[in-house]
Amino acid sequence: EMRHTEERRAITHVLDPLLDHLTRAYDTDEDLSTRIQKIFAMLDADDSGGLTVTEIRHGLKLLPFAKKIAASEEDIENILQEVDGLDPNGLVPHEPEDAVSPQTFEKAIRKQLQNYAQRMITDSIHENSENETQVVALASFKTSLLLLDKMSVANRHALTDVNHKLSDITSALLSVQ
Repeated sequence: EMRHTEERRAITHVLDPLLDHLTRAYDTDEDLSTRIQKIFAMLDADDSGGLTVTEIRHGLKLLPFAKKIAASEEDIENILQEVDGLDPNGLVPHEPEDAVSPQTFEKAIRKQLQNYAQRMITDSIHENSENETQVVALASFKTSLLLLDKMSVANRHALTDVNHKLSDITSALLSVQ
């Protein structure tokens, strides 16, 4: 049997220095939220309570990590577009007066943390390919995380549908009176 060995390079993302820091730093869900809020405040250069794409790009460069974060406008827009429920039209801020709220920023960072965890699990699977037990455990964990995310998205959509139906019923009842 001939074995082919392929050199594998770890998948990286522009936010990996920040995501690595957050992954290692937080203890609880509340702690993670607090840390994300602090990052938001650091990036909010004009203290407006919202972040423009420009503020995010420039602020990320100033974060104190050994590897500097050089995100393009397109990188930031792609990160924001991954946020479920960002805008009814799926739009991200393009104009200087458009801003990302603290809640949307937290959703975006949490989504990126999920993606980061998936990449780290995939890298670990490849690094431990000789240890079948570890590979099976990591693959099972990765699949479980994907299923949880899928269920979470389905639940959000189901709740949205229920809210719309309740609103329709309320409107119909009010029009009858």
